[in-house]
Amino acid sequence: MIRRNILCALGASLIAATFGAMAQAPKYPARPVKVVVPWPAGGNADITTRAVINEMSNTFGQPLVVENLPGASGANGTAQAAKAAHDGYTLVMLASISTINVSLVKNAPFDLIKDFEPVGMITSTSLALVVPASLPVRSVKELIEYARARPNGATFASAGVGTGGHLTAELFKKSTKLPMVHVPYKGAAPAVNDLMGGHVDMFFDTLPSAMTYAKSGKLRILAVTDTRRSDLIPDVPTFVELGLPDLVVSVWTALAAPAGTDPEIVSRVNSELNRALRDKAVVQRLAAIGSVPQQSSPEQFRSFIRSEVSKWAEVVKSAGITPE
Repeated sequence: MIRRNILCALGASLIAATFGAMAQAPKYPARPVKVVVPWPAGGNADITTRAVINEMSNTFGQPLVVENLPGASGANGTAQAAKAAHDGYTLVMLASISTINVSLVKNAPFDLIKDFEPVGMITSTSLALVVPASLPVRSVKELIEYARARPNGATFASAGVGTGGHLTAELFKKSTKLPMVHVPYKGAAPAVNDLMGGHVDMFFDTLPSAMTYAKSGKLRILAVTDTRRSDLIPDVPTFVELGLPDLVVSVWTALAAPAGTDPEIVSRVNSELNRALRDKAVVQRLAAIGSVPQQSSPEQFRSFIRSEVSKWAEVVKSAGITPE
């Protein structure tokens, strides 16, 4: 009888202690949350992230604070975020280049698939195929005919080896089996300058940038890499319409957390992220820089990451680009 009473007392104490600890456990978020942006402040990635997380902070219960950790094409900050505690107090912004780098960077300090919990998409921007206004082509069909009629094919510019524009052009080359010669530059600005001067034949640029040059009359947009026509230039067809379904490409941003983060925390952040992306003021701020909000679930984003990694791995292999 005494033993039974002692056991009952111990059991009651354990239950009380457990519920006491649960009652004292702070509800997430109990302190500010750091959002690592692995690119410099002031760039589109940084501006996009700040526009969204500032709105998230309004109802999140704690501020979300951006920390810029640039370097190594985003690998520096991403690696640091991968090593952070998986307690929900460190998030990281991923981008389209993140999935490309999986196939281009040897001995990467993190595994994009294994080291992160996808939270959700933030924005996307389609690319546009542009040619000099002086080039005698006004459609993708005419560009293909032009390239096949030249002894060495057509030339395409890029902002550098392994950039999104470069690999999109390689995807175009693979899909059309066109003879094309890559002319890499150190950045988009010199590439566009030579394009406008007629020194190269084509370039895949972000749609907002391409529209700026097209409006000036210096470049011509032939097609966009979206699944549907852009409301900004409804007369320009998509590659899908033109019979090139593989040419669905976007420059995107997204949010992730270190692997092992509690699913309930991931769900809470995803809910706040999607709420912010529906805010009219946020939508307007993103539109001003040519970005379109992209709401998704963590599962949808996980599937998207895997498909992007696979797609770019095939393009890198097909183009014969050697990882460095």
